[in-house]
Amino acid sequence: MTFALLCERELRTQCGDACSEFGELSVTMHATRRRLAARPELANALHEVLAGGSYVTPSVAAQCLDHSARQVRELSAKQREVLQLIANGLRPKQIAVRLGLSVRTVEAHKYAIMQILFVHSTLGLVKRAKELGLLFD
Repeated sequence: MTFALLCERELRTQCGDACSEFGELSVTMHATRRRLAARPELANALHEVLAGGSYVTPSVAAQCLDHSARQVRELSAKQREVLQLIANGLRPKQIAVRLGLSVRTVEAHKYAIMQILFVHSTLGLVKRAKELGLLFD
């Protein structure tokens, strides 16, 4: 069954006899069929959303990827090193000793990274870094 027919069935279920009495249902169904046939991306989006998923247009997805790439480029080499050590489970004091920095400098790097990646916790920081492919095993 095509997606347009599924939409038609859903409209019949939602509107029922009230729409049929005035002919509104058939007009709505035909208009919906034409729109969906003319715009397969719209049909795909509706299908995904009705199935409980979410849909992002290719242009928005590209913008998100571009934004993520810019975030990664904003990190300095030292910030990347601090991020890797945080992800490895080291505390700021341990990182400071290992890198020859003060604890405050390590924490400043950590919070700067958190701002760049738009996260609010250490766990969120590590998750976001993994998503962006910033961490090495």
